[in-house]
Amino acid sequence: MLNLGIQMVMKALLRAICVVLATSAIADDSKVTLDWPMHRGGQNLQGIAEGKLSRKLKVGWTFKAERPKRDDGTPGLQPAIKASAIIREGKVFVGDDNGTFYSINLKTGKTAWTFKAGDAIEGSALALGRKIIFGSGDGFVYCLQADSGKLLWKYETNDQVLAAPNWARNPKGKEDWVLAGSYDGSVHCINANDGKNVWKYATDNFVNGSPAIAGDKVIFGGCDTFLYVLDLATGKALESIEADAYIASSVAVRDEIGYLGHYDNAVIAFSTRSGDILWKYRKKSFPYFSSCAVTEKQVLIGGRDKALHAIDRKTGKGLWTFKTRGQVDSSPVVCDGKVLFGSIDGNFYSLDLETGEEIWSYDVGAAILASPAISNGEIVIGDEKGNIFAFTSK
Repeated sequence: MLNLGIQMVMKALLRAICVVLATSAIADDSKVTLDWPMHRGGQNLQGIAEGKLSRKLKVGWTFKAERPKRDDGTPGLQPAIKASAIIREGKVFVGDDNGTFYSINLKTGKTAWTFKAGDAIEGSALALGRKIIFGSGDGFVYCLQADSGKLLWKYETNDQVLAAPNWARNPKGKEDWVLAGSYDGSVHCINANDGKNVWKYATDNFVNGSPAIAGDKVIFGGCDTFLYVLDLATGKALESIEADAYIASSVAVRDEIGYLGHYDNAVIAFSTRSGDILWKYRKKSFPYFSSCAVTEKQVLIGGRDKALHAIDRKTGKGLWTFKTRGQVDSSPVVCDGKVLFGSIDGNFYSLDLETGEEIWSYDVGAAILASPAISNGEIVIGDEKGNIFAFTSK
């Protein structure tokens, strides 16, 4: 009887513990935010955001980049916001053309801290643990403390770093690595802890896009017209693929297939395993600077023909196009059945993913080259007049 009583008590205690753990898990899950911590949202650069968005958005706040002062104390030129923002734990992180990097409160639009780099910041930052990492036109990759903006380390390349860094875990260790392309023609692999070089892969021209990470592979294109697939652990080339055109954008990767547009007026899909070109899409004789967003069924990309294009992911056939009044260098982001992007015509657009019909647009009053950052129903994007707009569904 005593043993039976002890068993009953133990079972009751276990049930109570399970209830507590389940309640805690639900409470913790309710606090999870759907951040946008890096270029294109994730390591494979697919441009997909989770969460819900209203059909019509409203402006929550606006922010103006600081104007530099000339030697005589008068205001200098207004810096543009070409870099796409990232969002991490209630903060917006973004740089401007004057080399000022900002931490901004997502709810209020107020500056938390700033950091001055030596030249323009045109690429997205990367939030990695408690670190914020970005490149600059001064040739450095900077690593800052996320809470304070304190410089932790900086890594020097031999030319401008205008694209966003990516990250990967060391396949043979526990430390994180940062991958960054430079105008010195190389992709640099950097230890995120101390800023030391791990390996470097050299091409024959500028590397303007962000390298994608897909499993144990690093995938990118360059201005030497080649696409590269590298082994992450060693930095050695597994494939080099002739794309026959200058590549300014980043490669998006899904299911071991890479997608990108290039300067020979085409969008292509290629196998990251064999290097084979799977299809080419040509609509008009205009180049592509935008990076692709890739869903299960579609590839979406902005063109310098003043249009956004939706392409069947398997066949490469056009599905629909949406015309704007300016070039579309902004890279689209897909969220909740909608496609969001900016145009040089000054409008920020939301389209229906399936039909390409306009749902909503907002005229910011200046050209938009940056891409949207989307987190938990909040959207942030900058323009060429140095304004940052935060749109909300709430």
